[in-house]
Amino acid sequence: MSERLIKSEEWIRHNIKATVYVPVPGSMDKAEAPAMGDSPMERDENIMKFAEEILFPQYFRAANSMIYSFESSPLPTRWIYNQSIVIIPLDWNDYGCLGHGGSIIIDNDSSCGFKHGISGSLVFGAMMGFKVIYTKQPTLILEKIKERVPMINQMYQTDDKWAKNLFSELTGEIVSGEESNELFWLDEKDRKYFQNEILKFAWT
Repeated sequence: MSERLIKSEEWIRHNIKATVYVPVPGSMDKAEAPAMGDSPMERDENIMKFAEEILFPQYFRAANSMIYSFESSPLPTRWIYNQSIVIIPLDWNDYGCLGHGGSIIIDNDSSCGFKHGISGSLVFGAMMGFKVIYTKQPTLILEKIKERVPMINQMYQTDDKWAKNLFSELTGEIVSGEESNELFWLDEKDRKYFQNEILKFAWT
C-alpha cells in the first residue's frame, strides 16, 4: 500500500506556528481507498477533504491543548513565544524530540494522547524541558540531580544524559499537571524539590 504525507499549517497564540503532517493512502489504486471514489482525481479530492475536515483539525486542537496546558502552568509563557511545533508520525516508541532550529517535534498519536496513554501535554512539556536545557544550560540543577538521585534511590546512577532526561520529565509534569510513568520511583517531597528548582531557574 502506498502512503503519502500531506501537510497543513496554522498559527496559534504567542506567535506559535504549528505544522501538521498526516499519512493518507495513495489515490491512483482504487483498492487503497475504495470508499473515496472511482477515479484517481475523485479519490484524491475526497481524501484531501477528509483530511481537511477531520484529520488536521484534531491535531491542531491537540496543539492548542498543549499550549493551553503550558499557559496554565507556573512556567513563564515567554518560553513558548515564537515556538515552532511539528506534529508528524515518528517511530512506534518515539514520543517527541527537538528538531533543527529549536522546533518541537511530536508524534501524531502522542499529541492526542493515543500512544501508551501518555498525554500530549506531558510530551510537549518534556520537550520544552530539553529546550530549557539547551537554551540556558542549567548546570547546577543537573549536578544536583546527579548527586541527589543515587541517595534517593540507589538503583539509579546518573550521568549527564540521565540527568537531562529527568529534568525534561519533571518539566513535562509541571506543564501537564500529571505524573510521568518514568518517575514512578520518585516520592512527592523529592519531586517538589526538583520541580521548584526548575521553576526558579526558568523564571531567571
